[in-house]
Amino acid sequence: GVKAAGTYLDILPPLPKRIKISLGIRLRTGVPFSTVLNNIRSTAAGIINATKIGQSISLSEIVRAVSQIDGVYAVSVIFPTYTSASDVIVVNPNEKPIVISENDVSVTFL
Repeated sequence: GVKAAGTYLDILPPLPKRIKISLGIRLRTGVPFSTVLNNIRSTAAGIINATKIGQSISLSEIVRAVSQIDGVYAVSVIFPTYTSASDVIVVNPNEKPIVISENDVSVTFL
């Protein structure tokens, strides 16, 4: 951008917005949960961490990606609430969504 001479311009980094999500997973018969747990967590965290500053996160995108992991039969979002009126995690324009630890993506096997 352009500013007048002598104008003070303060550029601040985005605020980190910690995202926590809980997924309910139904596995295909005979698939041990230990073989897919890390893939589920890293897939969900990867989508969240790749989201740009100020861009809301589509819960259906996470469900779609996790559903494609070998051994996963079905995925449901336990938290945050996932309804037709609440289908995204809202991120403000100055925030960067981030998963800080692997515990931010909790997985419950159904």
